[in-house]
Amino acid sequence: EEEEEDDERCYWSSSTRYCLPSILGVGTVNSGTTSLAHYLNAHPLLTYGTKKEHHFFRFRPAAGSGVTLSTGRQVDVNLTHSTTTTAAPTAGLAQVGRGSRRDYALEFPMPPGATKAFDFDPCYLGHGAYSRASMLAIGDFFLQGDRMLLPKIVAVLRNPATQSCRRQRKVPCAAALAASNWTGARDVCAPPVVDNFHNYCYSEHVEEWHRHLGGQDNVYLVKSEELRNGDTRRTVVTDLVRFLLGDDGSVLGRRSDGRGPPPWPGDALLSEMLNVHATKSSQTQTDDFQRCVDLQTRPDSFLSKCNERLVALRGGDPRWFWWSASSSTSCARDDVDTS
Repeated sequence: EEEEEDDERCYWSSSTRYCLPSILGVGTVNSGTTSLAHYLNAHPLLTYGTKKEHHFFRFRPAAGSGVTLSTGRQVDVNLTHSTTTTAAPTAGLAQVGRGSRRDYALEFPMPPGATKAFDFDPCYLGHGAYSRASMLAIGDFFLQGDRMLLPKIVAVLRNPATQSCRRQRKVPCAAALAASNWTGARDVCAPPVVDNFHNYCYSEHVEEWHRHLGGQDNVYLVKSEELRNGDTRRTVVTDLVRFLLGDDGSVLGRRSDGRGPPPWPGDALLSEMLNVHATKSSQTQTDDFQRCVDLQTRPDSFLSKCNERLVALRGGDPRWFWWSASSSTSCARDDVDTS
């Protein structure tokens, strides 16, 4: 026998409780999301269900639409710097996940004591039209009448200059992209490079997520470099959990009577970094890579302007400007250390 709980998020089936995720991790690729999901899943009150990535809100080209993976990425999420004339950015795309809220909830069996489920898919943010489609689908899916059951949104962001230069290193191409010369870039870059460049302008994506999914107070950003740094990792993870669960010592697995689970997160847990092959860049020592980074971190570059906008969106927090105008190269090199 099945029954829907009063909070409209959870369902019972065969004496097992299943809950829709209250937290969605939406990005980004190669930024440490696997490790972060691992830390959160070890918390006694949190679970990612049957797997880290459920792909429910991912999109792909619809059969017979004529849209390819590359053309679907040609439109940035808010269309302010479109590199194509596409009029309907989500047309021709099909959602991977299908079914009702209950169908989605059944992917999240709740262990004893767990209170919140989460789904962490780094492809929800940063893939052109796919990102916009994911964002809109999440909003529609959690709307019930006049009530929004929006989950809290978490995104892990990594230095956009090093991210973009991992994908393209040819100096003429990097120079055109840095100068926002989209026409010239198409003459000297491979087409997918130009189409994907806006993925690294995080402000274009974050601005839309703020607008459609609860504002700045509902969207939490994690800096990948701080997550991957062993000296700051504990603070990053515990601050995030306080945002997700509240500022109560018990949510960190501590009890004054000494009972219950051991303190979370333990040193052994935080010593683990998973998928280090993804968060490291084997290209960072090449001359072409460094010249590319130097171009992308100039004060007047496209990505510098994107960073300035992201700082403004996050209330003036300078942490979201990855490099300084006076010494861009040395700051950009900080991302090379992935220890």
